[in-house]
Amino acid sequence: LITDAEIAKIKAKGITVVPTLTITDGIVRFEEKKEFLETEAARELFEEPARKHLHYIASTWTNGKPERYDEAFGYWRANREALARAYENTRRMQAAGIPMCAGTDTGAVCAFAGELVDEIRRLHHIGMSNLQAIQSATLNAAKLVGRENELGVVEPGKRSDVIMIEGNPLDDLTALRKIRYVGRAGFWYQPNRPEIADRWLGHSVTFTP
Repeated sequence: LITDAEIAKIKAKGITVVPTLTITDGIVRFEEKKEFLETEAARELFEEPARKHLHYIASTWTNGKPERYDEAFGYWRANREALARAYENTRRMQAAGIPMCAGTDTGAVCAFAGELVDEIRRLHHIGMSNLQAIQSATLNAAKLVGRENELGVVEPGKRSDVIMIEGNPLDDLTALRKIRYVGRAGFWYQPNRPEIADRWLGHSVTFTP
């Protein structure tokens, strides 16, 4: 667990933390994504050889055999205790007022495209308000990379991609999954599905020890 002294140093240096709970959660609980990898949505997301390989990895995640990917994930693989500490560390840093931004490590074996909404929900789970969690992926993310003068909010003179969703995410963050239209570069697009497919079928997005 992170110490109070370490939290104080992070805060004193003005560091913004990107906890990427999504990839941590994926490494620890990847076997719980096997059901998603059997769906039509997964077949749309991945080329078939990749989907089959990911399904194989998820199917063998907790068997303890020295699979080829074992060394790459080492200590974190299927380690629920480590995940509990990661959540607690993130919770304590957020409570101390350390700025945080949403990140997923999308592209890694255990984090799939479309999971940013889940990361926003995880940050809410550790103590952020709905608005703070949304801003961690928008306004505050733009500030982190020094581009808040052009990105991060919808207002005249700034560059914005826009999503139209069903529901109010300030009341319920799952509304962010229900995207009806996407506005980008002067064009509107309509998704093929009524909502982002659940990557954790039958399992909770957020981890409770």
